[in-house]
Amino acid sequence: LTGVPVQYYRSQWTVLAGGALFLALVVGTLSGIYPALYLSRLSPALLLRSGGPSDDPSRGSATVRRALVVFQFTISAALTIGALLVTRQLDFIQSKDIGIARQEVLVIPVSAIQEDAYSALKGELLRMSSIRSVTASFSVPGERIVMDAIRPANAREQEYGIRMILADFDFPETYGLSLTGGRSFSRDRMADTAGAFLINEKAAALFGWDSPVGKTVAYPGQKRNGQVVGILKDFNFASLHAPVEPLVVSLNVNPQYFKNIAVRMRTRDRHETLGAIERTWKAVLPGRPFEYYFLDESFNNLYLSEVKLRTIVGAFTLLGTLIACMGLFGLVTLSVEKRTKEIGIRKVLGATVGGVVGTIAGDFLKLVLLANLIAWPIAWYGASRWLEDFAYRTDISPWLFAATAGVTLLLAFLTIALQATRAAVANPVDALRYE
Repeated sequence: LTGVPVQYYRSQWTVLAGGALFLALVVGTLSGIYPALYLSRLSPALLLRSGGPSDDPSRGSATVRRALVVFQFTISAALTIGALLVTRQLDFIQSKDIGIARQEVLVIPVSAIQEDAYSALKGELLRMSSIRSVTASFSVPGERIVMDAIRPANAREQEYGIRMILADFDFPETYGLSLTGGRSFSRDRMADTAGAFLINEKAAALFGWDSPVGKTVAYPGQKRNGQVVGILKDFNFASLHAPVEPLVVSLNVNPQYFKNIAVRMRTRDRHETLGAIERTWKAVLPGRPFEYYFLDESFNNLYLSEVKLRTIVGAFTLLGTLIACMGLFGLVTLSVEKRTKEIGIRKVLGATVGGVVGTIAGDFLKLVLLANLIAWPIAWYGASRWLEDFAYRTDISPWLFAATAGVTLLLAFLTIALQATRAAVANPVDALRYE
């Protein structure tokens, strides 16, 4: 229905929200057609001759019609608040500083690259003035990072299942990661080649280390031990739906373990730099296709479901508001027809056009205001439940509700004024002769 793969849905709430919006459209359409079509068939003259409100056979249905208008604008207001909140949350997660310099990082998927080929490719790329740094790794931030077993020195036989990245030199520099202690991997230290680790702050807390630098770590999967040489500042290497997890980056100089090459560019002239990288790739690895993607695009793909949801909610908001205004227009039309003589008398007694319009609008704007008051707790509850799916989320600001009330009241007033003004500017003599 939305064109989003199932794996991008982060919770059942998104699916339920889509179904609820579809139901709201159907119900809103039906309730909007009723006032617009059925009410137009009533004879205002007959209603005026029937003896007034007490004898009006449609008095009961008038209450129903007003209730339908309240219902329509309740849906419209709730959807508007939802659309504003989804947009606000999406802007928040896309602009949040996650601890990674995502811009201008090119990722090239590779498989089974030989050591001499990788060394030649990296050397040629680093000769370019438009390239800052190059690294390689098994996993890449923004994609699924595998878990592996790690045994800290103080844990004896205890192993921790933890997110693990096998990486080459220059991994923190290429991805723009910050260190809160220690240093990065160094080619000048032979001990690093034998075994060296970077851990993030979450991992240090998990291991119970106040001073992790110099601690020994056993990596059973690689059958080697090594020391922690640096502490990475916690960064979000996955979606903001989840909090930061413990992470270990293990230095590995064997390119056969690498699945991705990352290139940080100096320039924003992507076209020229991409052309130079592609030519170098084809020269070093002839016959192998040059495929790539940008890291910032990969992170944006983590929120495809939210982007789709924003589009859906926005579309339903427009439709719901249009239907609500149509229903209100039909109700105002009937009211104006019934009050034609009253409007004529008011004009004769000196009422202005603005005064007449204000009198008519006041009654209906109360209905719209009531609809907003009903919609607020509904929207707040739905928004709160939806935001629970994010470890990092924006707040539900009062201005969302105030802005929605202002917009719906303004649209309702314009809808009412369109019909009420026609009656207010009419010749009062014709109104007094109206039957």
